[in-house]
Amino acid sequence: MRTEARYISNVGKVRKNNEDSLLLNDSVLSQADMQQACRLVSDDPAQIYAVADGMGGHRKGEVASRTVLEVLRDKRMSMHSTQDLTEVIQSAKTALNWLAEKDKDSFGMGTTVTGILIAGERSFLFHCGDSRLYRLAGRCLEKLTVDHSMVQRLFDEGVITEDQMRSHPQKNILSAALMGDMQSGLPPLEVREISPDCQGTFLLCSDGLWEGVGRSDMEECLLSDGHDASCLFEKAISAGARDNVSFIVLKISKG
Repeated sequence: MRTEARYISNVGKVRKNNEDSLLLNDSVLSQADMQQACRLVSDDPAQIYAVADGMGGHRKGEVASRTVLEVLRDKRMSMHSTQDLTEVIQSAKTALNWLAEKDKDSFGMGTTVTGILIAGERSFLFHCGDSRLYRLAGRCLEKLTVDHSMVQRLFDEGVITEDQMRSHPQKNILSAALMGDMQSGLPPLEVREISPDCQGTFLLCSDGLWEGVGRSDMEECLLSDGHDASCLFEKAISAGARDNVSFIVLKISKG
């Protein structure tokens, strides 16, 4: 598979620290404050892209997001199935527990993680928390992940609309995340193979993007080929960027 990634990670206009991290194959981007999009092209048979959002209000959220992505980076060449992915995410959870045991100030730190693994001709998604993976289908944006959050439950029950999820007062309450909490088991986790035809445009993002930029605006940006990342970033900043803003626009095609 050939990929082209355009990406940004920015602290936003309110937060003092960027707790988001991005994974782009062999690189982990942490605590960044980018003002412009960067571009990466790859035809490596083993590729991985992910966003992790360290939990605000918890100690060392940026350490949690970076640690999980570093484990995924270091194991990317050995993952070829959903079982491999799940085992590596378990290793990432173990790494967080080890940090929590070593340093009491790290206990309770946590992170979301959402990403795509490309292993030869097969592609997989993995997801825990409320970062998201979208796919552009025609001119419409399809959400491939389901948030592990209080507002997702309210949406599923028909109490609120999708748009209301973006501004609901309980929007930051997660029902699952990878935590350094000394628990051995994994939280609710989605790991599955994407359909064999994994070509197209994908968007991986933290909640700092989707809470500030509605679906129709995302679609508009992703259809502006070559300017999609800058368009998304400008809209997030214009909306106030009250949280860290991190995302990857990933175009996948046959090599």
